[in-house]
Amino acid sequence: MTSTDSPSHVTPVAPIAYTLSDFDFALPPALIAQHPTPQRSASRLLDGRAAQPVDRIFKDLPSLLRAGDLLVFNDTRVVKARVFGEKASGGKLELLIERVLSEGDDNEVVAHMKVSKKPLPGAVVHMAGGQRNGGFDALLLGRWRFGWRGRTARRMLYVGAALLLLAYVGSRFVLEVLLERGL
Repeated sequence: MTSTDSPSHVTPVAPIAYTLSDFDFALPPALIAQHPTPQRSASRLLDGRAAQPVDRIFKDLPSLLRAGDLLVFNDTRVVKARVFGEKASGGKLELLIERVLSEGDDNEVVAHMKVSKKPLPGAVVHMAGGQRNGGFDALLLGRWRFGWRGRTARRMLYVGAALLLLAYVGSRFVLEVLLERGL
């Protein structure tokens, strides 16, 4: 697009630096949709073009768009990531699913577990009431004990130990072989 092609009503604006706290606000639970509307085109739409936002409905969207406007669609899948359950002992637990590793029959996930005492790998936990009560049972395959931080720390420890060993052997070699001094 050349300068002659650009619309005359567009003026350059200095970029605004946002922080995470700019998007932090109190939202009363009554304003959070709990279920979709029976007629999708009747869902609510917040028009924030004016200083005071205006409540509209989704079917108003075409009349709000102008030629040259950019419309971005978010079609990401939403995962119900927080699941409550209990151990075989009856102790309560909470899983926060971080990511799905495989889909299909395996359904393996990486999850953070909040529990008083973590069950051992091989234990079965009963989630959302367990299979008997309409939920599901899950087998704990293993633990990611150290995560990426632990692996990085261990690597640094091993590299540091190797460097110390090399320095020790090197100093012994220099003293005993090159300088012919015994220790």
